[in-house]
Amino acid sequence: MNVPELPRGGTSLREALRGSGSVASTGAARPGYTKPRASVPSVTGDPSRPPRAPNAPYGMHPTIRRLIELHRLTPLPIEGTLFAQTYRSAQELAPGLPAATAMIGLYCEEPPSRSLFHRLTRDELWHFYAGDPLRLILLRPDGSTEDIILGPDPLRGHRSQCLVPAGVWQAGHLVPGGIYALYGCTLAPGFTPDCFEGGTRAALTAAYASRREDIERLACPDDDVRMRAESR
Repeated sequence: MNVPELPRGGTSLREALRGSGSVASTGAARPGYTKPRASVPSVTGDPSRPPRAPNAPYGMHPTIRRLIELHRLTPLPIEGTLFAQTYRSAQELAPGLPAATAMIGLYCEEPPSRSLFHRLTRDELWHFYAGDPLRLILLRPDGSTEDIILGPDPLRGHRSQCLVPAGVWQAGHLVPGGIYALYGCTLAPGFTPDCFEGGTRAALTAAYASRREDIERLACPDDDVRMRAESR
């Protein structure tokens, strides 16, 4: 999951949290901005969100608030993942196709941030930066599947990097019990909206029945599987 290019200037924490009840809203919303969903006292019955850690406090953790502000994170189209593009090569391999791109992403419970199932037409390299472990779910074209844990402790089996080959379905979320996971993704050639395809519940379940539970929680909406060029 790499990312479309952000508009210049990014988005402040106040803008990112508008409508969630965390801050008062003033002024008009930025055009094209998608508000994160409001904090709620329960996630029961919402298959699109990973389970909340037992006894976790409601509302946003102060560290998450500071990370959103520090990195000027905004929700990624379709998936809602909090992200910021950090690099886009000035060199182009073709008109509109950068030689490379990089981003920072944040997984957390409040505001909800995770990756829905999608595949890219290019290899993607994930990097773990800070926080608690995250789980990547990979569904390969040959029908095999795999869970990858990226995290801070390689001696416990956590990975520091993970290559997701082109054409492999992927989704990810914070491992239950954690507070946040800060990570990055790099693509070369770089990300463009046309290299992204979201995975729907029906199509993925038919091909990967053993992963039904994950697919039910992390599938893309049936009518929202392609990123639009204007989202960049």
